[in-house]
Amino acid sequence: MSEKKSGLADKILNLPSEYLYGVTIILLFISVIFPKIPLASVSPYVENTYNWVNQNINPGDIVVFELGNDFAYYISHMPGVTAVLNHVMDTAGQKGGKIRLIVIGHNVEHMLIWRYAQQGLLKQTMDKWGYTYGKDYANLGIVPGGDAGLYVFAKNPYVGEIDAYGTQLKTLEVMKDFKDINNVKLWVQGNWDTMPEIRQITGPYKTAYIFVGHPEAAVSSPIWVDSNQMTGFVAGWPGAQMYEFLVNKPGLASFGSMTISVAYLILLVSIVICNILYLSKKVGGA
Repeated sequence: MSEKKSGLADKILNLPSEYLYGVTIILLFISVIFPKIPLASVSPYVENTYNWVNQNINPGDIVVFELGNDFAYYISHMPGVTAVLNHVMDTAGQKGGKIRLIVIGHNVEHMLIWRYAQQGLLKQTMDKWGYTYGKDYANLGIVPGGDAGLYVFAKNPYVGEIDAYGTQLKTLEVMKDFKDINNVKLWVQGNWDTMPEIRQITGPYKTAYIFVGHPEAAVSSPIWVDSNQMTGFVAGWPGAQMYEFLVNKPGLASFGSMTISVAYLILLVSIVICNILYLSKKVGGA
């Protein structure tokens, strides 16, 4: 009895999985250079945040950036933080000067994330406007203690005495005339928890506060904006992609969202094709 010849369906269904992996990886790499898909809409909360920066940030303003979370979760905040801080520095630069950027953290991975991840994403903008450490920005290291730490820092930013590299804070030009939280124009936070900042910073002092959180911030943060305890927020990669769109600087969120979308399409098309081929074999009596 002669063997039945395998048809096209058999050949496709029996392709080595390595081939499929290879095609998927190639398509994902190609997706990085695809033209970015224009956004259908932008959240009014993201747009209002963008507008606030344009209208209120001026050269010489003190901006505190609070870096939170650990490496595993900070990837959710990094694109949004990058978009917001780059926009803040560009806005001051276009008005003829620079902000004074004060970086703080509150967990043990603060310096690792700043040095090996976040700082590199801000470097191009910092170099463009000529930011110098100690004169235009400084990293004060960890402010421990949650609510208590923020309470003390708000009243006395010199409480730690030295920066993250051991330099006396009183010798840093960027700290000149920084007496307390009342001198801060904007507080930017990349983390998941907003309550200590609302209790210790925006509640008592009415400091402008932009929160860059996980995607769930789209649900949990509007109440704080509507009650004037938060200036605006960027929720995860979707919010970051919106902000990148507004500043016309595609970044990690725009490229990553495209790649994720392509990955989902590959998965969907693969499932459909395989099911069609499998059903065609069954119907054909194979």
